[in-house]
Amino acid sequence: MRYLLRFAMLLAAASGLAVFIVGALAAEGALHPARDRIALVCPCMANETCTDAEVAGPDGAKLRAWYYLPKETPKGTVIVLHGIGASRNNMVAFASFLLKNGYGALVPDNRGHGTSEGQVTYGLREAGDVRAWANWLVRDKGVERLYGFGSSLGGSVLLSSLAEESRFRAVVAESAYSDFPAIGYE
Repeated sequence: MRYLLRFAMLLAAASGLAVFIVGALAAEGALHPARDRIALVCPCMANETCTDAEVAGPDGAKLRAWYYLPKETPKGTVIVLHGIGASRNNMVAFASFLLKNGYGALVPDNRGHGTSEGQVTYGLREAGDVRAWANWLVRDKGVERLYGFGSSLGGSVLLSSLAEESRFRAVVAESAYSDFPAIGYE
């Protein structure tokens, strides 16, 4: 009987330790997703220009992006945000679509992704990052018509930024989550 009790206690302790280790690894992966390698030069297609861009987030984190412009005067500029574990590399094709239709595109790496600094906060700090990019576009690039597109995490960040950023004429959030507790539960 003592042997069975010791075995059950050892099994319970091992199970608890395994759950703790798996949880710690999952949390680490959520806060520090693997980073895509980013091209050293801005990937451009025909009839467009692309430049590197950098701003400081509200906490001082360096945020980096590619800024695409069509050859003709753009109808507006779209901030294009990617999802968790992705990077601006994943949004180049969408930027090309926008350019072919006469829009400029700013394609940043979200904080903690690609070459942008900072830690992923699932919208807590990223909303301020969107405002920093909007400020840069309006102040430094003279953008008058600002739009947003976000996929997954990018969509949720874009929606949460609307609480403090009112210069968007329209936004599209594809596969966004409503709040962090809901996605954490899922």
